[in-house]
Amino acid sequence: MCIVTEFVSTGSLAEILPDTSIKLEWKRRLKMLRSAAVGINYLHSLQPCIVHRDLKPSNLLVDENWNVKVADFGFARIKQDNVTMTRCGTPCWTAPEIIRGQRYSEKVDVYSFGVVMWEVVTRKQPFAGRNFMGVSLDVLEGRRPVIPSDCPREIKKMIRKCWHDDADKRPTMEAVVDLLDDLIGEASTALEDEDDDDDDHEEEDYEDYTGV
Repeated sequence: MCIVTEFVSTGSLAEILPDTSIKLEWKRRLKMLRSAAVGINYLHSLQPCIVHRDLKPSNLLVDENWNVKVADFGFARIKQDNVTMTRCGTPCWTAPEIIRGQRYSEKVDVYSFGVVMWEVVTRKQPFAGRNFMGVSLDVLEGRRPVIPSDCPREIKKMIRKCWHDDADKRPTMEAVVDLLDDLIGEASTALEDEDDDDDDHEEEDYEDYTGV
């Protein structure tokens, strides 16, 4: 049995985010996050639920329209009542309950998505310079990447909820999709208002946009 996926030519988020020659205006970043969240939410909505367990930028592929597709199901598994305690994934994006060898649910994907959100906001590598053990200890001790002060309040709150140490306090992916839908609508309205003020206006990149 195998999973056949479409070919995407733009590459993965792991290739796109660090490339400063690629302009990613705020609305585009929101749409990229939303399309990824929709894919993860679909997996979680299946009966039985599918847990990806290895969400990270290199497993999120971007097509020519900047839609993000969830890929690499090598660690994916069907959720069961007696969820096994298999350690898997990459520490930077791995939920603490997996590292501890505890029982876990689809909320481990929500944790990973919180880190991915941080990366899309900052275009930086989480836990840069830390080795495998160092990152694992940071995660277990509740240390998370610093969220920029100019990050929109609702995004900041959602990131913190997603990577909360307590899985029960993390939101569902459906709630994440709903928030991103709201923020995309707000971004569209803001850009329309700016276009009315200046016909030559171009969509601003993240740092400038959030300062408005």
